[in-house]
Amino acid sequence: MPDGTQQFYRKAQFAPRQWRSLLRYDGSIISATPAQVRRYFQQMNQRLIQSEARTQAMLLQIKPERLDYALRLADLSHVKIDADGSIDTASIKSALEQMIKDIPELKATETQPAGFRVGAGDGTDAVSDDDALRRAFGLKPRN
Repeated sequence: MPDGTQQFYRKAQFAPRQWRSLLRYDGSIISATPAQVRRYFQQMNQRLIQSEARTQAMLLQIKPERLDYALRLADLSHVKIDADGSIDTASIKSALEQMIKDIPELKATETQPAGFRVGAGDGTDAVSDDDALRRAFGLKPRN
């Protein structure tokens, strides 16, 4: 009795032609087993899911410098692709929202940067320049 590998290749010889061959990017045809075809499609599906997850993460305003880290943390194992190639974006979005809820530091915030401000202010300062100078020299501000 032949071992499992030989049995597999015998069965693969009788598989339909569309399962035994794949098109390369340059259009040439290579020979492949059904297992290789399945693995190829799984890899392509994972690339599509990662691409859609990156888009959804940007829409949810995750910090750009933390984007790759956030995508590795998100649980995307339950995301499926339909037979027509459409991705379940709702499940990707819910996974990313759950990750943001668990680690809120990954989301970008609208705060002023720390440090010195260069240039003119935006006019919202409550203290006038005269009052700021008076405080700097230890004098009481004018009322």
